[in-house]
Amino acid sequence: MSDLIAKPVETQEEYLAGRELAARVFTRGNQEAYQKWMDRALRYTTLPGFAYEWHRIGVVDDRVVGFLSARPYRLRYGRVELRVGGIGAVCVDPDYRERGIASALLQDAIGYMMARGDHFSLLDGIARFYPRFGYQTVWPNSQLVFKAADAAALDAPLTTRPATLADAPQLVALYERSWGQRVTMPRSLENLEWRFRTFPEFSVQVVTDSSGQIVGYSSGTGHGHEAMAETAAASRTLLALAGRAALENGKETLEWYLPTDDRLIYDARRWLDSTLHIHLLPTGQWMGRVIDPEAFREAILPEITAQAGIDLRGLIFDLQPGTVHIGLRGQDATNMQLDYGAFLQVVFGVLPPPMLDLPSDAAQLLQRMFPPRVAMIAPWDWF
Repeated sequence: MSDLIAKPVETQEEYLAGRELAARVFTRGNQEAYQKWMDRALRYTTLPGFAYEWHRIGVVDDRVVGFLSARPYRLRYGRVELRVGGIGAVCVDPDYRERGIASALLQDAIGYMMARGDHFSLLDGIARFYPRFGYQTVWPNSQLVFKAADAAALDAPLTTRPATLADAPQLVALYERSWGQRVTMPRSLENLEWRFRTFPEFSVQVVTDSSGQIVGYSSGTGHGHEAMAETAAASRTLLALAGRAALENGKETLEWYLPTDDRLIYDARRWLDSTLHIHLLPTGQWMGRVIDPEAFREAILPEITAQAGIDLRGLIFDLQPGTVHIGLRGQDATNMQLDYGAFLQVVFGVLPPPMLDLPSDAAQLLQRMFPPRVAMIAPWDWF
């Protein structure tokens, strides 16, 4: 094999070649799905702020043999926002596998994200591969599972209708009220309006109260079902609507990705026989790695100090290659070293500090710095 060149996409021709490779790999011969992938790839270039360089390709003998996307995102963390590089669509031409191409592309993307100033990187990863590059599982997937027939039997007390472009401001506002307090991605009006204009098939059902205010919405996506409600009546209406639609399509069971503290979970459990599945893979699913340790530290310090009430002059909080050193100066019992896997799970609320084999003073310091949080990316924002 000639030498591999891992590089940023620079032209539409390179971009479409990379997307065509991804379409072939991920649709596995399904022509209808392949055409949808390519159609979405073209529409995606109209995304506000779109840049070809977000995408990286591997080239051998002028042939694109590998592709990935490293799109910039934002992730809320309390009072601050982290700059995040979202890795997606990682693929290699089947004729060129087992030759280190995916590894070279990921290393190139990590260097690019570092140069771009990203604090952190996220991906929905497969087991065993990504930990080699410093990625660690950071939070689980949680799904509410219930029978369509049970939901369909509920009454729907509120009115529903298809959403329109004019509803975008209310949908963004509802998202902020429902999800804004969690570790999640902010959602801009500009991007939601782009989605409505660019994807006519983007179907959203809104729930309105007696004054016409939107108090809930529901939409199937390529990654799952996104639904939000801020009243019990809105929850009941959404569940009834979803159950009836599922039965019409011959589907017996519904699976909704929801945060573990979501109102819809609480309401569904009042009326339905439902199950909450929390699925955490040791080396898979939503995985993350710190891209720039010093920048990451500086980005989350305002949130940490606000939560813990700690004088920065007395805090030890050093992110070094392979380890994180935390403690209070002059208080040896608080000093600890964590590997990045444990550190990130503590930061994002998956790993309670008392579960670590640490002195009690050290565990208490971690609890002050990183109180329990719920982290989840809404289905519309998956990549």
